[in-house]
This record gives sequence, structure tokens and C-alpha cells, in this order.
Amino acid sequence: MKLYLQRNILLGFFFSIVVVLGLALTSYFYFTRMIEVSRWAGHARRVLYHSEQVRALSSEIETAQKGFGLTGNDLFLGPYEKIKEEVRAHLKELDSLTADNPIQHSRIVILREVVDNRINFSDEVIRVRKVSFEKAKDLVLTFRGKNLADEIKRRLNELQDEENNLITTRSLNARAQFFQFVFAFTGLVISTLIILVVLTYLINSNLKSRTLAEQKLKLAEQEAIKINSELESFTYSVSHDLRAPLRSINGYAQILKEDYGDRLDEEGNRVLQVISRNAKRMGQLIDDLLGFSRLGRQEPRKSMINMNELVKSVLEELIDLQKGREVILNIAPMESSLGDVSMIRQVWVNLLSNALKYSQKKETSWIEINCLMPASPGEVVYYVKDNGAGFDMQYAHKLFGVFHRLHKTEDFDGTGVGLALAKRIIDRHKGRIWAEGKVNEGAVFYFSLPKNR
Repeated sequence: MKLYLQRNILLGFFFSIVVVLGLALTSYFYFTRMIEVSRWAGHARRVLYHSEQVRALSSEIETAQKGFGLTGNDLFLGPYEKIKEEVRAHLKELDSLTADNPIQHSRIVILREVVDNRINFSDEVIRVRKVSFEKAKDLVLTFRGKNLADEIKRRLNELQDEENNLITTRSLNARAQFFQFVFAFTGLVISTLIILVVLTYLINSNLKSRTLAEQKLKLAEQEAIKINSELESFTYSVSHDLRAPLRSINGYAQILKEDYGDRLDEEGNRVLQVISRNAKRMGQLIDDLLGFSRLGRQEPRKSMINMNELVKSVLEELIDLQKGREVILNIAPMESSLGDVSMIRQVWVNLLSNALKYSQKKETSWIEINCLMPASPGEVVYYVKDNGAGFDMQYAHKLFGVFHRLHKTEDFDGTGVGLALAKRIIDRHKGRIWAEGKVNEGAVFYFSLPKNR
């Protein structure tokens, strides 16, 4: 897709997009961070909740133990077993919640061990009280239960203090990030507004300049049409008038060779051959240029072309000139397409003659002609493949330019106009032409044509 905006306007749009993306990313990262902070806050609250439950249930265990120890009444033992299960369930939940925090997790491990010891002590007091009040009293007076209860409280305080510190730290970080987000978002919004104002001014100036440029362009096009018409007439006249002197050069060179060839030494005869060969080459070049110029004025007369018959007739003419060579042709049935028969014939002549020419140094020339599955349902793609000299793909863009050749004239004859002529013909048919190749491994030339009207 072509862009017709000035560079500064494109840069403005680019920076606008960058700023908008900056706004989006800033918002995304901020809200992602806030969600994370919220998640961790909820996590900390759950830790605090379960730790507080452990504290309360531990006190209930102690209360049940003391009540039964003093009275021996089984009513105090009613909820005792259930409380033990609940406190262990809360400890298990704390163990899971602190799995990603090694310090807190180690505290939970110690806390669980202390709580288990406290429960075991209460179990022992209750068991002894059922036998003897005095023995239970002596056991309580060891103060082991009180020490374990104090240890539980101390461990819970450490755990809860750490979680409160984490909540405070994360809240402060969230507050700082909020202010950073506000400053960044405000700056980006202001930048966007400035860019939009500048873009509005630039676009307005650009539209004004474009209107003036279009008016000048119309005048230039009219002048160009006039100059192009005169140039084509001039090219045709010059090319036509050059034929006579070339014929004279070639004729006099031939006379010199016939009448004075025996008087000239080897170098003299070689020079005469060079003159004659270059005169003929110049004549061929003029013919190609005339065809190239004529094609610019000629409108295609399109009809359905039987491509199999057309290729067959072209090959009959070209193969007759290849005496003494072994040429293997692999021709597959091809679909018909829409085009000017004489123009498309010229394309096949150029491509097939090139295939024969550039494979002439091979012991056996191998040429394949076929059509491909179309990239678009409305076109047919044809190709000519050979095993010839090929070319380097880095120079592929030069193949279809006038006078551009990828091989030396002394290696392969040519004027450098044939492929340019083929491209102009295919362009006039709204088709495509391209090539692929490797040095000394052959080349494939493709072209596409409309399948129907």
C-alpha cells in the first residue's frame, strides 16, 4: 500500500501511535500491579485471619483443659475434640498460604509443633485428671502448659507482625506507583494533544500544497503527453534513418572482405569481421528499439489464446535454427488465457529463444514449458524453465530493464531489449512477469495473464 503523506505527518502519526501505546501499556502495567497488590493484600488478610483463629482456638483448648481439671465435669470436654480438629485445619491452611515465603513458612512449622505440644499437654492433663485430681494439679503446676501457651502467642505475634509489615510496605509501594502512573499518564495525554494540534496544522498545510501540486501536475501531464508523442516520433525517425548508414557500413565491409580480403593480414580481416558483426548487432538493436517504441502506441487486441498451439508454432520456428544441438522439450498441456495473440507470441519468442540461447553451452539443452496453479482464480501463470547459464538472484531486478544484461556479449549475443519488451507486453495485459535462477543451474521465467474477460 502506497502512502501519500509527507514524512513529518507520518512521523506525527507514528509518535501519536507510540504515545497511545504508551498510555495503554502504562495503564496495563499499573492495573496489573494494582491487581497484584490487591491479591497480596487479600493473601495477607487470610494469613492474619487463620493465625487469629489459631490464637482463639488455642485459648479455648486451654480453657477446656482448665475447666475439666478444676471440676471434672465432662461438659467442658464436649467441643474439645472439634476444637483440636479446627486448630489443625487452620494451621494446615497457614502452611499452604506461606509456602512461597520461606521465613513465614518456617514460623508456621515451628508454630504447628508448639501447638501440637500444647494439645498433647492438655490431653495428658485431662487423662490424668480422670484418674486423680492431685496428679493433674501437680502436672499443671509444672507450668509447661503456660509456657507452651506463651510460646504460641509469641510465635503468632511474630507471624502477624511480619504480615502487617508486608501490607504496609506494599501499600506504600502502591501509593508511590499510583503517583508515578498519574504523572506518566498526564504527560502522555499532554503529548498526545500537542501532537494532534501539530498534525492538524501539518495536514492542513499538506492539503493546501497538494491542491496546488495537482494543478501543476495536470499542466505537466499535458506537456508530457505532447513531449512523449514528439519523442516517440523522433525515436522512430532516428531509428529508421539509422538503417541506411548501417547498411552502407555493412555493405562496404563486405566489399572490402570480398575484394581486398586476400591483401589484408589476419588482423585486418578480424577487424572487418568486428565491423560487420557490430553493424548487424546495431541493426538488430534498432529493430528492437523500433518494436519497443511501437508497442508504446499499440493497443492490445485481446481474444482467447490457445496457448498450446501458439507455443507449438513458436517452437517450430526456433528449433529449426538449432541444428547440431540436442534439445529436450518437456511441454505440458496449458490453459487458454486472454490476450493479444501477436504480442503474447512475441513474449514466447523472447523467453524461448533466451532459454535456447543460454543453454547452448550445455551438452544437452533441457527446456520445460507449463502453467501453474494460479495465485489468483482470475489468472493463469505460465513458465519456461531451462538448464542454462542461469543468473545471480541479487541482480534479478535488472533483468527486465532496457539494455540491462547479466552476461557478457562475447558469451551470449543479445541487445538487452527482449526481456524489457516482454515486460512491457505483460504490463499492458495487466499481468506479472518475474524470474528465478541460480548461476550455472538454469533459470525459470514466469508470466501471468487474465484467464478470461
